[in-house]
Amino acid sequence: MQRPYPVANIKHSSMADPKLKAQPHADNTTETKMSTSTLMAASLAFSFAAYPVYARGIYRDNARPTRPTWIMILVSDLLLFFFMLSEARWDWLTLGFTAGNLMMLALMAWSDLKSTPAQNRQRKRDLTRLTILGRDPWTTKDIASVAVALGALALWAITGSGVTAIFFSLAGKVAASVPMWINLYREPAREALTPWVLWTIGGALYICAIPKIEWSFATLATPVMFLILEIIIIALLLRQFGASDNPAAA
Repeated sequence: MQRPYPVANIKHSSMADPKLKAQPHADNTTETKMSTSTLMAASLAFSFAAYPVYARGIYRDNARPTRPTWIMILVSDLLLFFFMLSEARWDWLTLGFTAGNLMMLALMAWSDLKSTPAQNRQRKRDLTRLTILGRDPWTTKDIASVAVALGALALWAITGSGVTAIFFSLAGKVAASVPMWINLYREPAREALTPWVLWTIGGALYICAIPKIEWSFATLATPVMFLILEIIIIALLLRQFGASDNPAAA
C-alpha cells in the first residue's frame, strides 16, 4: 500500500565543480544529496520488499485483504498515473507501485476463487463477483466508503494540481481505508503483520529523505498521511496478540 511519491525538485547533479570542493557549503550539499539518495533507496527497498511477503501471505491464506480498500488504492494509482501522463511526465516508481497493487488484486482474486466451493462458482455471474469483489460480501459501509472515495478522487482529478487536489486525494485515501479498519477491528488476524511493518518503515524513511529546504504541504502531506494510515493498520493488527493472551477477550 505504501507509495512513496517522487519528491518534487530533488535534483542530482552529475559532477560538482572542482572549484567548489574546497567550499564547506558545497561539501554539505553533496553530503545532503548522498544522504537523501541513501534514504530514498532504503525506502524503496523496504516498500517493494513488502509485496512478495504480502503475496506469500495471500497464497498461504495467512492474509485476507479487504477488497474494497485495495480496489480504491488501484483506482487512485491509475488516476495519478494517467494524470502524470497528461502532463507529459513519466515516472517508473509510480508505475512500479501500480503494477504491484494490480498483481496483489489478481492474487486476491485467485485466492478467493480457490477458497470458494465449486458449487458456489459455477455461474459466470458468481465468477465475476468473486474475481472483482471478492468472497466477502460488501456491506453498506463498504459501499459508502467506496462512494466517498470515488467522489473525492473525481474532485481531485477535476481540480488538477495544487493544495485542493492534494486534499481531495487524501480524503479519498482515508475513505478507502475505512472498510479495512472495520475488518481489522473485528478480525485483527485477517492481515499479515510483516508487510505492513515493511511498508511503514519505507514510508518513514521516505519522509526522512525529503530535504528540510523542500518541506511544504505539497511535499509532506501525502507521505505523512500514508504513514499515519499504515500506523493505524499496524495498531489494529497488534490487537490480535493482546487478544490471544487475554482470556477475557475470548
